[in-house]
Amino acid sequence: PCENNGLCIETQDNYRCHCKLGYKGFNCEEHEYCRPNPCKSGGVCLPDNDTYMCTCPPGYKGKQCESKNPCYPNPCSSNGHCKVTDGHWVCECELGYKGDSCHIKDLCKPNPCHHHGDCIQHGPDFFECDCKEGYSGNTCQNVDPCLSNPCLYGGTCERREKNDFRCFCAEGRMGQFCDVRDPCSPSPCHNSGMCFGLDKGDYKCQCRSGFVGPLCDMIDPCLPSPCRNNGTCVNIGASYKCNCPPEFYGKHCEALSKCTPNPCKNDGTCRDISTGRGFVCYCSIAYLGPNCDRKNLCHPDNPCKNGGTCKTDGSTVACHCKEGYLGSHCEQMNFCYGNPCKNKGTCTPKLDGYECDCPEGFYGKNCDGKRLRRCGPCIPSPCKNGGLCAEVKSKDGFICICKEGYLGKTCDSEFIINIQ
Repeated sequence: PCENNGLCIETQDNYRCHCKLGYKGFNCEEHEYCRPNPCKSGGVCLPDNDTYMCTCPPGYKGKQCESKNPCYPNPCSSNGHCKVTDGHWVCECELGYKGDSCHIKDLCKPNPCHHHGDCIQHGPDFFECDCKEGYSGNTCQNVDPCLSNPCLYGGTCERREKNDFRCFCAEGRMGQFCDVRDPCSPSPCHNSGMCFGLDKGDYKCQCRSGFVGPLCDMIDPCLPSPCRNNGTCVNIGASYKCNCPPEFYGKHCEALSKCTPNPCKNDGTCRDISTGRGFVCYCSIAYLGPNCDRKNLCHPDNPCKNGGTCKTDGSTVACHCKEGYLGSHCEQMNFCYGNPCKNKGTCTPKLDGYECDCPEGFYGKNCDGKRLRRCGPCIPSPCKNGGLCAEVKSKDGFICICKEGYLGKTCDSEFIINIQ
């Protein structure tokens, strides 16, 4: 009954099996994988279901620890991972390290060279960047501004400091990028004037002595100078102007100035009259008069009230009042402004109000009351010049009581007394 070539031994009441090496169990039915020990090089065998597993000592590997581990002890220091390839160890270095044992710091990883430059390490502490065309700098960080040739119309680009550049333009072109037509090609300046190009295609002509004008096409009227007495000649197109010394005036500085010394007092400004007959003083606001020698009584304290306008001749003051005010200083309100008297009544202003002189037939403060008309010889009054009409029993039915200086039936004659 013993399996796997086990030896059966009869006992008193049964049997027992003597199993061969590698088997166990009552009938030798179980395979004992770890007997004999299949693990070499001192490996420890551990049963594993229907097989076994070897735990190898350091430096060995393989199912039965039959192979020596080239990665033991670790030759890659702490900066790499050891890997066996074709029976030999190879170190896979971490980023930033290189060498057989990953002991050299790799200055080229990550690549410090910009714009796809090639990094070359020289020794443990120095690297160099081999830059692509159009780039420069220790790490290829500088872009050559001439790489894209920004100079137009055949211009030549020259690189300058840092990322700057300069365009040398072909004939007839100008500007930073040679994009502007050169207004000086051909030169518009006459009489050998020198042309200078400006922004936005403009130009300026620098004329030779004896010529003036935007195009140097006019003869200089200041050569020789027509200005006398050390006057300075200034070109005004085809004409000129003389800037005279203080003591002279006139078109050619030929007239002696009446303003030297200055006759205008109190900082007044003197101007010669062009006819040569004298001068005019322009006074400051605080003074007036032909020589600015009289104080302006209207300044700085305007004596005219309520917005009145002050006028003065230097000795007296007159106020021109705004509508609604009166008095020598416009200090009194004009209660007659707008004429409150109705029906053609005459308004007389008072200090505290006004008084209406009503026409005949009207009465009241504002002449707005109408008297009832009655018949009689005194209505209307036939008496002239303020005479008073009185009814009497006579042919005419009235008599006129005349004011002093008048007489006649209706006070229509002026009475003059001559005293000798």
